Amino acid sequence: RVAVSLATRSGEVLATHPAGVRRRFRRILAERGVEVTTGVSVRAAEDGALVFEGRDGSEAAAAFDEVVWCAGAAAPDFLARNTEFACAKDGGFIRVSATYESVSHPGVFAVGDCAENVDHPRPRAGVFAVRAGPPLLRNVIAALRGLPLTPHVPQTHFLSLISAGDRYAVLSRGPFSLEGAYLWHLKDYIDRAWMRKYTDLPDMPEPPVALPD
Repeated sequence: RVAVSLATRSGEVLATHPAGVRRRFRRILAERGVEVTTGVSVRAAEDGALVFEGRDGSEAAAAFDEVVWCAGAAAPDFLARNTEFACAKDGGFIRVSATYESVSHPGVFAVGDCAENVDHPRPRAGVFAVRAGPPLLRNVIAALRGLPLTPHVPQTHFLSLISAGDRYAVLSRGPFSLEGAYLWHLKDYIDRAWMRKYTDLPDMPEPPVALPD
C-alpha cells in the first residue's frame, strides 16, 4: 500500500481558498488516508528524508521514496537582484499600479507572474494574467501616444476547479463551493478546449500584397 503525506508551510491546506473549499479538502484527504502536516518548512533534503522546521524552530525528519515538490509563484530573481525596479519583498514581483505601470519606472509595464498590483492585490491565478492583456495593450498604446493611462480594476471573484484525483473535483467561486465527479469532467473539457487554442492553429492568411523578391 502506498502511503501519501502532504506538508505545507501554511497553517492549513489551500489557505488562500474559501473556508468551504478547505473543509471539503480536509475531508477528502482524510477519507483517502493522506497524512497532512501544516506549518512546516523544508530545511534540508537528505538522502531518503526531508528535514522539516516548524514555526517554533523545532525540527523533524520524514522518510520518503518519491517527492513531488510544489513551489509557490515567484518572479525571476534577477528582477529584484539586478534591476532598479521597485519589487515586492516576498516573491520579487515588480510592483505596478492599477494601470500595470511600474510604480518606480514610468513607461515600464508588467502583468502576470512577474508583477504585483499594489492598488488591487489579487490571488495568484491565471485568470488575472489573461484578463490583464486587453487593458495592458490599451495602456501601452496610450503611453506610446503620450495619452493618459486608464486604471483597470480586476474582478474580485473567479471560478476555480481543483482536481482531487480519481476523476473528482471541487469547484469554488467566492464563498460558494461544490464537489463531484461531474465537475472533473467539466474541468477536463475546459482545460482541453483551452489547450486546443495552442495546438489546433488556423492557417495563416495569404499576405494582402505581393512581397518583394
